[in-house]
Amino acid sequence: MSKSRAWSNEEVADVLVRIGQLLQIKGESRFQYLAYERAAENILALDQDIMLVWREGRLRDIPGVGEALSTKLDELLATGQLGYLERLYEEFPPGVLDLLQITGVGPKTARVMWEALRIDSVDKARQAAESNQLAGLPGIGAKTQERILSGIAALGRRDTRTPLGVARPVAEELLAALARDLPAGTIRRSAVAGSIRRWRETIGDVDLLVVSGDEPATMAAFRSLPQVVEVLGSGPTKTSVRLRSGLQVDLRTVPERSWAEALQYFTGSQAHNVSLRQLAQKQGYSLNEYALTRLADGEELYFDDEAGLYAALGLAPIPPELREGHGEIEAAAAGPLPRLVEVGDIRGELHAHTTWSDGTASVAEMARAAEAAG
Repeated sequence: MSKSRAWSNEEVADVLVRIGQLLQIKGESRFQYLAYERAAENILALDQDIMLVWREGRLRDIPGVGEALSTKLDELLATGQLGYLERLYEEFPPGVLDLLQITGVGPKTARVMWEALRIDSVDKARQAAESNQLAGLPGIGAKTQERILSGIAALGRRDTRTPLGVARPVAEELLAALARDLPAGTIRRSAVAGSIRRWRETIGDVDLLVVSGDEPATMAAFRSLPQVVEVLGSGPTKTSVRLRSGLQVDLRTVPERSWAEALQYFTGSQAHNVSLRQLAQKQGYSLNEYALTRLADGEELYFDDEAGLYAALGLAPIPPELREGHGEIEAAAAGPLPRLVEVGDIRGELHAHTTWSDGTASVAEMARAAEAAG
């Protein structure tokens, strides 16, 4: 671990996440490892530098940071060392955590692989699977071994996109921080757009959209947010920055009358937007992020919401999650789209592990338990 230095919020959160993962591998109670994960999430969401919070003695003000955790953070930030993590590493070396990146490898499986074969890297896991050493280990059968090999192959194909669960809270906090830093009422409308609003599993850049009563002040406030480490470009209506985490974030301001068009444009995938513009042209319109323009007389049409824009083109409303260019426009032209599944629709367990992977009960046992539960 590094000597005493200035630690970023992301680095401190990463230490806590590692501790939580190691506790899972050890088989500790979920309350223990969840405590570290929640504290890490809250540190990532801070709108100020963790070093400043620490120097001012306000670590306990962070939600989820109690006495024991604040003591560990104090040790880490003061010395650059954390004895508790080092002791965990004595049981399970850091490389064991890399195994968790592999689809099909959970904490229990990672522990079995380490204790049985001293596997502490993805490459060692690949070699063991290719030589058929994993199948037959507790909780690991032939099918699991195949999934592990497939998961390792997938790792090599991954790009630098960020998981939605990481990017979305960051995007929402940036908008909240911007509203706090500006006079009340300056931000009249705001939304997270792009692939985050489409709920993609991973995202590239973060797209933020606002209607502002003072665009220069809004751009200046955005550039000055503590999460920003580099301004990539800034103009009257768009600023691009890079955060400490490496995420690129683009903030755009749009006229209030163009809100529906802009929100649609900056939410839809490229394929969706191209198809929608082509449909508009066939119907005698030109569509961009500012307006739907009638080509015959140049009249610009504006709408209260995205549903109004889609209706003007003869389409049923298309939820953001479906705007991928996979036939949703044709389906919306034919009639209303099916209602998407919502949280309130979930009535039971949708994910369970059996002895086919790393679970402890067979499929038959799980079925009998479900039947008994009614």
